[in-house]
Amino acid sequence: MKTVEFLSTLNEKQRKAIKHKLQWAKIAIDLRKVEKIELNSKLFKRSDCAVFFKVKDEYGGMSNMAGGFPLVINGIRVPSSEALYQACRFPEYPEVQQEIISQKSPLAAKMKTRPHRRNRTRLDWFKIDVSVMRWCLRIKLCLNQKIFGDLLLSTGNRVIVEQSWKDARWGAISESESGPYLIGYNTLGLLLMELREEYRKNTKIAEKVQPPNIKNFKLLDQKVNIVRGTEKYQHHNIAPPPGIFVPINFAADTALLSKNTWVRHAKFGLGKIISCNENRVEISFPNAGKKILALKYAGLERMQTKELS
Repeated sequence: MKTVEFLSTLNEKQRKAIKHKLQWAKIAIDLRKVEKIELNSKLFKRSDCAVFFKVKDEYGGMSNMAGGFPLVINGIRVPSSEALYQACRFPEYPEVQQEIISQKSPLAAKMKTRPHRRNRTRLDWFKIDVSVMRWCLRIKLCLNQKIFGDLLLSTGNRVIVEQSWKDARWGAISESESGPYLIGYNTLGLLLMELREEYRKNTKIAEKVQPPNIKNFKLLDQKVNIVRGTEKYQHHNIAPPPGIFVPINFAADTALLSKNTWVRHAKFGLGKIISCNENRVEISFPNAGKKILALKYAGLERMQTKELS
């Protein structure tokens, strides 16, 4: 069936809705300089494709909204590929990135970007977002090779399609949740198929992932490094004991904190370590105009602190 034939089977309201969404997707595509991927609106027959719409679907794990695929970048834990992708919009605002990757669900991470998109999104985002998504998917495979790799290969040679209610750019839309045909640019599906073919030919591509060739590509004020499948995350969740102790959640790649690591303080919010050794940590909290000296003891179970300013 051709696109024109498919549209002719719909009622006027359905036809107008789908044409409108396709027009917006076309505008979004035209705004972007996309490399290594050919984007054209296509019609997909559901029964011939590996379609995912909800995360509980058979292929739902391929969705960026799927949980259970934690990532580690520079020793920093990121709960999902969606959170990582969204955080990459704001390299100059580590406090925004921290807020995004701290969310428990991928959808919540996406929603946290809304107040910041207009004024804080990196200026070249519309030129690099496909490259960023390609990188995020490779990270997801690298750090979840068994589950995600097997899921990709289980689709065989079928076209992978992300079904969406309204996004005909990243996915494809239909007149109903279970309509026999979908139409859209299916950018995410194309990237997943690209990754599937590379992984099928050589599983070693999942052993490490180079950062994309993008200027100012940072997470929490740190230049993104190579990610390897052996990455580990050391999480220190310090409970708030009574008295002079305060809770701090640390994101560090080793048991010892390091300079330029970002931490979250219960009272002062996001702070950056400006000096650190095995006995003490000095942290600056820009938003609160405060500096704190933290004295470490008993490992990292507790930190006794006092304000310096």
